[in-house]
Amino acid sequence: MRPSVRTTGVLAVASQLWNGRGWARGALAVLVGGLAMITLLSGPVGWMLDGAPWSAVHLDPGFVSLAAVRSVHVLAVWAAIVLMFRPAASVYLRPT
Repeated sequence: MRPSVRTTGVLAVASQLWNGRGWARGALAVLVGGLAMITLLSGPVGWMLDGAPWSAVHLDPGFVSLAAVRSVHVLAVWAAIVLMFRPAASVYLRPT
């Protein structure tokens, strides 16, 4: 599936959450929390499972910036999921 199609789908579901649809919260948790995490973490986890030695890591600016951006992205996704299920967020959702 093309990235633009995935992004459009996630934005469509996010707009439903913004409009107070409670079902969108669970859908976003699965889509973003599950599927997006798989794509974000599959590269690094696959590299580690292949038995690549840590000495093979080249700490050049490209690698460091990619690792930093990926780490911040993972933390932001988990923070969004946690905040989305806080009781204070339920005030904005209509009963389904």
